[in-house]
Amino acid sequence: MERINIYKIKGSFIKAFIAIGFLFLILGLIILSRAIYIGFDTRFFGGHWDSIIYIFQGIVFIVMGFYQLNYRSYFIEWNENEIKYFLRGDKQIRNINISTIKSIEIKTTTVVIETYENEVVLEFDLVEYGVLKRIKDKFEELKTDIKN
Repeated sequence: MERINIYKIKGSFIKAFIAIGFLFLILGLIILSRAIYIGFDTRFFGGHWDSIIYIFQGIVFIVMGFYQLNYRSYFIEWNENEIKYFLRGDKQIRNINISTIKSIEIKTTTVVIETYENEVVLEFDLVEYGVLKRIKDKFEELKTDIKN
């Protein structure tokens, strides 16, 4: 069984991104609580708005980090009987039985698989070239096996 992870995500980089986000969030909360204690200066220049900016930046970093961690779960997998995949937009892992495939059409960033029941469109947007090439090569092999 061959499995290809669609997006290559460096876990240590994303964890550092999330940690920096928490650092900004905590720093912003500390500065905000100090500013509230001494009286919040509402002037835009020279005021205490930096705490709000730190909090906002921390939340954005944390959300973006967890959003990137979600990309680690996307994959496509083959064996001699079926294709399993979990791509962006899918809610669960999907299966395509290879014996039900009538045709495969390979486009630039999409693969259209026509089965006897329906048509499945696999979209590989924003995928690295090397990974996309491996996926296309595997579908080319599958395409020639179906014709024979």
